[in-house]
Amino acid sequence: MSPADIERDVPPVGEELHIPGPSVQPAIATFGLVLLLLGLVDMWPVAILGLLILLGASVSWIAAAAREFRELPPGH
Repeated sequence: MSPADIERDVPPVGEELHIPGPSVQPAIATFGLVLLLLGLVDMWPVAILGLLILLGASVSWIAAAAREFRELPPGH
């Protein structure tokens, strides 16, 4: 990477950086994954519940990220 490429990728002075807000979806997805893995060892109903929680949290997380991405100003 040349110095010109690096300089082009740096935002101008004073430009606001976008940092996503806090989210509960990663914690819920982790909880679902733990239930899924524990359920696979011993209890299938717990595994199914964990899978449903994991899928729901993942879909919600992806939708929230896509919504935030669409709200960014052009050129970000």
